[in-house]
Amino acid sequence: MVKLPGDAGNRGAVLMLVLVVIFTISIMGAVLVVLFFNVLTLSGIELDRTRALYLSEAGVSMAVSVLKSRAGEVRTSGAQSKEAADGSSRGEKIIPVTELGGGYFEVYNDYAQSTIISIGVSNGVKRVIQVKYSAF
Repeated sequence: MVKLPGDAGNRGAVLMLVLVVIFTISIMGAVLVVLFFNVLTLSGIELDRTRALYLSEAGVSMAVSVLKSRAGEVRTSGAQSKEAADGSSRGEKIIPVTELGGGYFEVYNDYAQSTIISIGVSNGVKRVIQVKYSAF
């Protein structure tokens, strides 16, 4: 075998350099994939939060319409405040669970405090809106 000048100790260095470059590119690719999935997950959660808020707003709008239509009626049953599962007083359920656009909402009216409580839920994300009103 003929020896070339400057060839004595460099045979393994190129292989090591190629391995380091491939390893570095692989690590960068793995980090980018993890980052992509984190962004995808967070955007999905934000979408569910926004959807739950809009569902809750739709419940408030529907409750106002229901209360306007009931304005002349006299309340007889179901007016007592009921305790919810979390211990808070929500009042009478005026709109039952209503599915809409990938989620659902339900609305309560607390006559004692003149408050509409609307709960919107989308994929387990819950948003609650409370609206105080004046009956006069």
